[in-house]
Amino acid sequence: MANRLIEPTLLFDFSINLKSLVRIGSSDKNRARPKRKIAESTSERVHGPSDWDLDQSHELPNFAALAGYANRATVWAGWAMDGMYFKMKIAGKSLPPRFFGHSGGVSDGLRVWIDTRSSPGVHRATRFCHCFHFFPGQSAGMKALASKDFQGSDEARGVLDSIPRFREAPNAIEAEKLFVSSHMDKDGYTLWSHVPASCLTGYAPEEFDAISLFVEVVDFELGTQSISLGPELRYVEDPSLWIRAELTQ
Repeated sequence: MANRLIEPTLLFDFSINLKSLVRIGSSDKNRARPKRKIAESTSERVHGPSDWDLDQSHELPNFAALAGYANRATVWAGWAMDGMYFKMKIAGKSLPPRFFGHSGGVSDGLRVWIDTRSSPGVHRATRFCHCFHFFPGQSAGMKALASKDFQGSDEARGVLDSIPRFREAPNAIEAEKLFVSSHMDKDGYTLWSHVPASCLTGYAPEEFDAISLFVEVVDFELGTQSISLGPELRYVEDPSLWIRAELTQ
């Protein structure tokens, strides 16, 4: 990063429209495309990304480009009554994803911070603040290329991480409730993840029409990429640095 007195993105108060997730419904004879409906709470298990419709309108902007940071990955996000949905695609890699297991390091993948009550003036995490980390897993071929220290897991997975200096932690969750799926390419991977509403303390879209959101793509080979700020700023612990996301249709 070039020498400068202030991070350029700190000069702006960013806000985005976070569009609702829609699912393919029954065919509509009066339209060329199938009817769509907003995903609602359901007892049925989410089986995979084929159930989702995250299109170009769900792509998150790259505000970090204002500060000269490269955009090496694309991230999509959407909301529904049954939780939050994310997709990430990264390319240009020659090495498999890094995975530290339980050794305390930050593994490659997607990290998402969510404040279900959008509290821009709060500098320490409340019980409504969450940090989820989604890891893509590794194919057999990719594991063969990984060093001993960075051996990965066969299965994609997700965890709820602790936020440093938090005032109060969100409700504990069962990691198995986080849906994570991935597809490995020759030079990267695509990652899908769903955070059920039951894993989001205070999540109530029918009452609160905005959340705070921050995303970070972690990659040991290509470098870390965030939605708006460089790694020098402590967005990992400061909700006031996260972006307000209006929940729209």
